[in-house]
Amino acid sequence: MQRAGKPLAPDFRPVLILALLLVSGMGAGALAQIPYHDPLPWYVSPDSTFSRYLDVSLDRFEDAHTRWQGNRVGLTAEMRAGRRALFYFRAYLLAFNTADLPALQRWPGIAGEEAEAGWPFETRMVGFANPELGLMAPFSLLLLGKTWLGLAVGLPIGKEKLYPMSSASFPLRAALKKDLTLFSPLHLILVGGGVAELDSSDEILDSDAFPDGFWLRASLVWLRGARGWLSLSVQEESRQERRSTQVGLDWWIPLRFGHSFGVGVRRELLDASQRPFQTQITLTWRLQGTDGGEAQETPP
Repeated sequence: MQRAGKPLAPDFRPVLILALLLVSGMGAGALAQIPYHDPLPWYVSPDSTFSRYLDVSLDRFEDAHTRWQGNRVGLTAEMRAGRRALFYFRAYLLAFNTADLPALQRWPGIAGEEAEAGWPFETRMVGFANPELGLMAPFSLLLLGKTWLGLAVGLPIGKEKLYPMSSASFPLRAALKKDLTLFSPLHLILVGGGVAELDSSDEILDSDAFPDGFWLRASLVWLRGARGWLSLSVQEESRQERRSTQVGLDWWIPLRFGHSFGVGVRRELLDASQRPFQTQITLTWRLQGTDGGEAQETPP
């Protein structure tokens, strides 16, 4: 029983559970590719006055080893679904440059039966990435307590020639998020999830191009009032013995009229043979609508 006047100590059982899952899922690290997926937009706390928001984002992807480059503009819209659940939709337009090193030359094992020599016959490509629909909702889970569940479905209408940044596959993702208050205003955000990828029907890319797997992410977050925070993240991903380890830094700045601006940097730490990119830089302008009052944000 908690003594009067003493705060409850942080519950670190979720940390131990996610650590055990991570150790059990690590493989030897085969020399193969890991397709790119954006993190789920874990933006809003359950007690927020938020009703909807729209993110306008710009991304830059670079890789010094392959000289691949990508520029992307995106929209993410989120709104309430019922009293506490959140529904979102997002879509991106991507310009991708493979610098005379196409995906099938880099990873010959992903070629499908319909792939022709030299496909996709160009190094600079533009197209829409897979649009994504998602739902996030809070609930209570045995051992984890108060938790968020996230579900995401990527629509299979992307372009195969944009692989591994997009494709015509059908990715299904599910994840859990746990927020632990270490001491105000420092939080530890834990996310664990899995992905199942149904390969596309055009048979240009083999099913080996779409490995299933899981990821774990831990973020130290310094909250700076409503709509503002600074976070440092580490993410470990395992996709059928293919591994990725990323570190990230995000800074969100409150603006007038309830809006905010975010700057994010991601860096891949593991072998260049597997990664879709080495560095990602993201700029985001968030237009937010509320039901009244000041929204209380939780970082993704």
